[in-house]
Amino acid sequence: MRRILSVSVVAVAVPVLFPTVGLAQTIIPAMTVSSVQVDFENMALGATDVAAINAVHPGANLGRITSVGSLAALGNYSTGFALGRALALDPNGSGGLFIVDPGGNFGGGNGYSISLGMVSTQIGLSIADFNGTKNVDFFLGPALVGTTTVSGSGGPVVTFYELRGGFDRVEINGTPNYVIPEIWVQVPAPASLSLLALGGLALARRRR
Repeated sequence: MRRILSVSVVAVAVPVLFPTVGLAQTIIPAMTVSSVQVDFENMALGATDVAAINAVHPGANLGRITSVGSLAALGNYSTGFALGRALALDPNGSGGLFIVDPGGNFGGGNGYSISLGMVSTQIGLSIADFNGTKNVDFFLGPALVGTTTVSGSGGPVVTFYELRGGFDRVEINGTPNYVIPEIWVQVPAPASLSLLALGGLALARRRR
Protein backbone atom coordinates (compact mmCIF):
# COMPACT_ATOMS: atom_id res chain seq x y z
CA MET A 1 0.00 0.00 0.00
CA ARG A 2 1.39 3.40 -0.95
CA ARG A 3 1.30 6.36 1.42
CA ILE A 4 1.43 10.03 0.52
CA LEU A 5 3.42 11.67 3.29
CA SER A 6 3.23 15.23 4.53
CA VAL A 7 6.70 16.66 5.03
CA SER A 8 8.34 19.81 6.30
CA VAL A 9 9.73 22.16 3.65
CA VAL A 10 12.54 24.71 3.80
CA ALA A 11 13.24 27.13 0.94
CA VAL A 12 16.91 27.93 0.34
CA ALA A 13 18.38 31.17 -1.01
CA VAL A 14 19.69 30.92 -4.58
CA PRO A 15 22.81 32.65 -5.98
CA VAL A 16 22.19 35.35 -8.61
CA LEU A 17 23.91 33.13 -11.18
CA PHE A 18 20.83 30.89 -11.22
CA PRO A 19 17.85 33.22 -10.67
CA THR A 20 14.51 31.58 -10.02
CA VAL A 21 11.00 32.78 -9.34
CA GLY A 22 8.71 31.38 -6.67
CA LEU A 23 10.89 29.06 -4.61
CA ALA A 24 7.95 27.90 -2.48
CA GLN A 25 8.33 24.12 -2.57
CA THR A 26 5.13 22.19 -1.96
CA ILE A 27 3.83 18.65 -1.77
CA ILE A 28 1.13 17.92 -4.35
CA PRO A 29 -1.28 14.97 -4.69
CA ALA A 30 -0.03 13.91 -8.13
CA MET A 31 1.86 15.15 -11.19
CA THR A 32 -0.04 17.93 -12.98
CA VAL A 33 2.49 18.42 -15.81
CA SER A 34 3.33 16.12 -18.72
CA SER A 35 5.31 13.26 -17.21
CA VAL A 36 6.62 9.72 -17.65
CA GLN A 37 6.37 7.12 -14.89
CA VAL A 38 9.66 5.25 -14.59
CA ASP A 39 8.50 1.95 -13.09
CA PHE A 40 11.42 -0.35 -12.34
CA GLU A 41 9.04 -3.31 -12.39
CA ASN A 42 9.50 -3.07 -16.18
CA MET A 43 13.27 -3.57 -15.97
CA ALA A 44 15.29 -6.78 -16.19
CA LEU A 45 16.88 -8.01 -12.97
CA GLY A 46 20.55 -7.31 -12.36
CA ALA A 47 23.01 -4.57 -13.22
CA THR A 48 21.61 -1.64 -15.16
CA ASP A 49 22.36 1.94 -16.19
CA VAL A 50 20.55 5.10 -17.21
CA ALA A 51 20.69 4.24 -20.92
CA ALA A 52 18.78 1.01 -20.24
CA ILE A 53 16.28 2.80 -18.01
CA ASN A 54 15.59 5.43 -20.69
CA ALA A 55 15.27 2.74 -23.37
CA VAL A 56 12.52 0.96 -21.42
CA HIS A 57 10.75 4.24 -20.58
CA PRO A 58 10.66 6.35 -23.78
CA GLY A 59 10.65 10.08 -23.12
CA ALA A 60 12.04 9.86 -19.58
CA ASN A 61 15.39 11.25 -20.74
CA LEU A 62 17.09 10.87 -17.36
CA GLY A 63 20.58 12.35 -17.31
CA ARG A 64 22.51 10.43 -14.66
CA ILE A 65 21.74 8.40 -11.53
CA THR A 66 24.68 7.89 -9.21
CA SER A 67 25.23 6.91 -5.59
CA VAL A 68 26.13 9.66 -3.14
CA GLY A 69 27.71 9.30 0.28
CA SER A 70 29.42 6.17 1.53
CA LEU A 71 28.51 2.60 0.71
CA ALA A 72 27.15 0.44 3.53
CA ALA A 73 26.57 -3.22 4.32
CA LEU A 74 24.25 -5.31 2.15
CA GLY A 75 20.53 -4.69 2.42
CA ASN A 76 17.62 -7.04 1.76
CA TYR A 77 14.48 -5.83 0.00
CA SER A 78 11.76 -6.90 2.43
CA THR A 79 8.84 -8.72 0.85
CA GLY A 80 6.56 -7.33 3.56
CA PHE A 81 6.94 -3.75 2.31
CA ALA A 82 7.53 -4.31 -1.40
CA LEU A 83 6.24 -2.36 -4.36
CA GLY A 84 7.61 -4.63 -7.07
CA ARG A 85 11.09 -4.48 -8.56
CA ALA A 86 13.12 -1.49 -7.56
CA LEU A 87 16.27 0.46 -8.32
CA ALA A 88 19.07 -0.18 -5.85
CA LEU A 89 22.86 -0.46 -5.76
CA ASP A 90 24.97 -3.39 -6.90
CA PRO A 91 25.21 -6.04 -4.14
CA ASN A 92 28.78 -6.75 -5.26
CA GLY A 93 29.86 -3.36 -3.90
CA SER A 94 30.71 -1.61 -7.18
CA GLY A 95 28.38 1.31 -6.43
CA GLY A 96 26.67 0.77 -9.79
CA LEU A 97 22.91 0.60 -10.34
CA PHE A 98 21.05 -2.67 -9.86
CA ILE A 99 17.45 -3.86 -10.28
CA VAL A 100 16.34 -5.99 -7.34
CA ASP A 101 13.26 -8.15 -6.73
CA PRO A 102 11.48 -8.23 -3.36
CA GLY A 103 13.42 -10.65 -1.18
CA GLY A 104 16.70 -9.97 -2.99
CA ASN A 105 19.92 -8.47 -1.65
CA PHE A 106 21.24 -5.11 -2.78
CA GLY A 107 24.21 -2.89 -2.06
CA GLY A 108 23.76 -0.60 0.89
CA GLY A 109 24.31 3.11 0.42
CA ASN A 110 23.37 6.49 1.81
CA GLY A 111 21.83 8.08 -1.24
CA TYR A 112 21.23 8.74 -4.91
CA SER A 113 21.74 11.73 -7.17
CA ILE A 114 19.16 11.89 -9.98
CA SER A 115 19.94 14.28 -12.85
CA LEU A 116 16.99 15.17 -15.06
CA GLY A 117 16.90 15.74 -18.79
CA MET A 118 15.32 19.19 -18.46
CA VAL A 119 14.70 21.93 -15.91
CA SER A 120 11.59 20.65 -14.15
CA THR A 121 9.02 21.99 -11.73
CA GLN A 122 7.65 18.64 -10.50
CA ILE A 123 8.88 15.15 -9.68
CA GLY A 124 7.45 12.08 -7.97
CA LEU A 125 9.55 9.71 -5.86
CA SER A 126 8.71 6.32 -4.41
CA ILE A 127 11.11 5.25 -1.63
CA ALA A 128 10.69 1.81 -0.08
CA ASP A 129 12.02 -0.50 2.61
CA PHE A 130 13.54 2.11 4.91
CA ASN A 131 13.27 3.31 8.46
CA GLY A 132 14.19 6.77 9.64
CA THR A 133 14.56 10.01 7.74
CA LYS A 134 15.81 10.91 4.29
CA ASN A 135 16.82 14.34 3.07
CA VAL A 136 15.50 15.28 -0.37
CA ASP A 137 17.49 18.17 -1.86
CA PHE A 138 16.68 20.04 -5.09
CA PHE A 139 19.38 21.67 -7.24
CA LEU A 140 19.43 24.00 -10.22
CA GLY A 141 22.93 23.70 -11.63
CA PRO A 142 25.22 23.77 -8.58
CA ALA A 143 22.74 25.80 -6.51
CA LEU A 144 20.67 24.20 -3.77
CA VAL A 145 17.17 25.60 -4.32
CA GLY A 146 15.02 23.53 -1.97
CA THR A 147 15.27 20.90 0.73
CA THR A 148 12.87 18.73 2.67
CA THR A 149 12.76 15.50 4.67
CA VAL A 150 10.72 12.33 4.31
CA SER A 151 10.31 9.70 7.02
CA GLY A 152 9.29 6.06 6.79
CA SER A 153 8.88 2.92 8.83
CA GLY A 154 9.30 0.18 6.25
CA GLY A 155 6.53 0.57 3.70
CA PRO A 156 6.85 2.48 0.42
CA VAL A 157 6.34 6.23 0.64
CA VAL A 158 5.22 7.99 -2.56
CA THR A 159 5.59 11.77 -2.60
CA PHE A 160 5.07 14.31 -5.40
CA TYR A 161 7.01 17.57 -5.17
CA GLU A 162 6.58 20.91 -6.91
CA LEU A 163 9.17 23.70 -7.00
CA ARG A 164 7.97 26.38 -9.40
CA GLY A 165 11.37 28.05 -9.70
CA GLY A 166 12.70 24.88 -11.34
CA PHE A 167 15.36 22.25 -10.62
CA ASP A 168 17.39 19.81 -12.69
CA ARG A 169 18.78 17.43 -10.06
CA VAL A 170 17.48 15.72 -6.94
CA GLU A 171 19.55 14.10 -4.22
CA ILE A 172 18.14 11.63 -1.70
CA ASN A 173 20.34 10.78 1.27
CA GLY A 174 20.14 9.80 4.91
CA THR A 175 19.82 6.45 6.63
CA PRO A 176 21.32 3.71 4.42
CA ASN A 177 19.77 0.69 2.71
CA TYR A 178 16.62 1.55 0.78
CA VAL A 179 15.28 1.15 -2.75
CA ILE A 180 13.42 3.25 -5.32
CA PRO A 181 10.51 1.41 -7.02
CA GLU A 182 9.29 4.35 -9.14
CA ILE A 183 10.17 7.86 -10.31
CA TRP A 184 7.83 10.26 -12.13
CA VAL A 185 9.77 12.69 -14.32
CA GLN A 186 8.53 15.77 -16.11
CA VAL A 187 8.74 15.80 -19.90
CA PRO A 188 8.07 18.57 -22.45
CA ALA A 189 4.40 19.26 -23.04
CA PRO A 190 3.07 18.09 -26.45
CA ALA A 191 2.62 21.73 -27.53
CA SER A 192 6.27 22.43 -26.75
CA LEU A 193 7.35 19.46 -28.84
CA SER A 194 5.22 20.70 -31.75
CA LEU A 195 6.81 24.15 -31.53
CA LEU A 196 10.28 22.62 -31.52
CA ALA A 197 9.41 20.56 -34.59
CA LEU A 198 8.03 23.60 -36.42
CA GLY A 199 11.12 25.59 -35.51
CA GLY A 200 13.35 22.87 -36.89
CA LEU A 201 11.31 22.70 -40.10
CA ALA A 202 11.52 26.46 -40.57
CA LEU A 203 15.29 26.37 -40.04
CA ALA A 204 15.66 23.58 -42.59
CA ARG A 205 13.67 25.57 -45.16
CA ARG A 206 15.84 28.66 -44.64
CA ARG A 207 18.95 26.60 -45.27
CA ARG A 208 17.73 25.41 -48.69
